[in-house]
Amino acid sequence: MPDFFIYSKDGDSMAPLGQRLLREGHAVRMFTFNKESKLVGDGLVPKAPTGIPRKGELVIFDTTGFGREADRLRRGGWKVISGGVFADRLEYDRGFGIQVMRDAGIPVPETHEFKTANEARTFLKQQPRASAWYLKPSGDEECAATYGARDVEDMLRELDFRSAKREMPPAFLLQKKMDSSAELSFEGWFDGRRWVLPWNSTIEDKKLLAGDLGPNTGCMANLVWAYEDPMPRLATLTLTRLIPILREVQYTGPIDINGIFDAEGVYHALEFTPRPGYLALQALVALTKGDLGAQLWEFANGSLDRFAVATDMFSLAVGVSIPPYPNAEFASVARGTPLDPKLLYDPLRVMLTDVMLIDGKPFITGSDASVAAFVDTGKGLNELRSMVLDNISRYAIRNAQYRNDPVERAEQEFDFLEAKGYEIPRFEEGPPERPAEYPGAEPMPLDTAVSASKDGTRIGGVSPNVTHVGMDTTSTIEAAR
Repeated sequence: MPDFFIYSKDGDSMAPLGQRLLREGHAVRMFTFNKESKLVGDGLVPKAPTGIPRKGELVIFDTTGFGREADRLRRGGWKVISGGVFADRLEYDRGFGIQVMRDAGIPVPETHEFKTANEARTFLKQQPRASAWYLKPSGDEECAATYGARDVEDMLRELDFRSAKREMPPAFLLQKKMDSSAELSFEGWFDGRRWVLPWNSTIEDKKLLAGDLGPNTGCMANLVWAYEDPMPRLATLTLTRLIPILREVQYTGPIDINGIFDAEGVYHALEFTPRPGYLALQALVALTKGDLGAQLWEFANGSLDRFAVATDMFSLAVGVSIPPYPNAEFASVARGTPLDPKLLYDPLRVMLTDVMLIDGKPFITGSDASVAAFVDTGKGLNELRSMVLDNISRYAIRNAQYRNDPVERAEQEFDFLEAKGYEIPRFEEGPPERPAEYPGAEPMPLDTAVSASKDGTRIGGVSPNVTHVGMDTTSTIEAAR
């Protein structure tokens, strides 16, 4: 049975995966790079003291930015999923990513790259005053750093504002806004030689507040589904065109391409995500049956033909947080906030994120103040939304923040895409579904879970009454306070 080493930047996106692998019986260790996030997952996932895996461990990177480490491990003989210098450049060097799309024949909106604000100002003053643009910084920037202007004057003000605060990135794109009828991402998993089925797509809500108001957090809700068709139209138009370059760099892992459709139904790519996507991964995991760890091992070794992902239902993940999320800079003020212990009882549908256990009870660690991804699976969108939102309401989460209108635009987008000849998910309505990791698996009933927690039954891969091995309980409690 394979062992796993998770190399994470903040831990919150990978802790749920680690718990899933633990429940399957795999040995798991997680290393968290950011010092502000060292407590994330304590008591839930065993920790590694350094970023050096043991021989034989399958290494999974959850973010870009550690490409040299990932490539060094590959050269050293480790099997590695995600990561690599190529992946770093594909996501962080936006100009490079756009050029890769163009070279592959993938349409992109009108896009220009700049090094200075003055260059961008000169360009904008030559454009129609009513034209609208996005400013997209290169580098490892927060999602909120992307700015969508109403018109040229608005973008000029934004450039002046960033220049005055000395917050201009060293390189950035100006990308012209398009009138879009639909937006979705398309993802595949590449094993170094070929794409491993099934493909999947995501419709995402990126804004913090209902109605798409507030700051861009990157993700507040994700609707995910997998394709039964081995070669859907979007595959031929996008990711399959990358096979030569992916083979050349020997990339292994997921790659997502996000884009929008114009009124004629032409897909225009916006950006790559060569790593597991936040919330999208949690939603995809909920659709995956059987031993996910064994499947990941076969994938990394090039011997997996298809993941056991359900293609006859949706998965919806909604992120729940508390203030001051999404302001990670101030998230430490939430450290030690107690959470409802019942959040531990249903790990199939409640995937804890910025959380640690102290004496078996959950607390916020203060890395970003996210609480959990609430996930459910089902065939009907309205029923699925109700299932997720009803599940969130069962727990006492002080000052909970979440979208109560997750991906409401999905039905309208599906109608448009179907009219333009794209494969869209239409599932025959049936009784409510629940995530199932293996045959017969389903979330533990709440009354049973309460009794189980009292007698020390293992929940989420660890005993809720046992503090994480090696943790100084006293110092952790003080740190939480």
